[in-house]
Amino acid sequence: MGSYFGRRPAFIVSSALFFATILWSGYATSYGSMVASRVLNAFAGSATEGLGVATVADLFFLHERGRWMSVYVFFLVNGTTFGTIVSGFIVTDLGWRWLFYVIFSSFDVC
Repeated sequence: MGSYFGRRPAFIVSSALFFATILWSGYATSYGSMVASRVLNAFAGSATEGLGVATVADLFFLHERGRWMSVYVFFLVNGTTFGTIVSGFIVTDLGWRWLFYVIFSSFDVC
């Protein structure tokens, strides 16, 4: 999709879907609704991860690409590790719904 329509529209669509499913997860009232929102959320999140690699490949020359790809992968891997620790504190102190509200509020709407 990113190669056919362009990277920017693919980022916008996947980020908007991620945004909507995070909001849906916070307000889910049944188990089925939560599962459906998280499945769609996984698809939207995986699109941004794949597009990030393609964007790094587009932005940098071949001799620079290895360094910047390692920076991208470092933050991708460690972000999920430290995000899990932070989300554990949020869930134990405020409850599981607040995890989605915090993610929702971290989006920078310009």
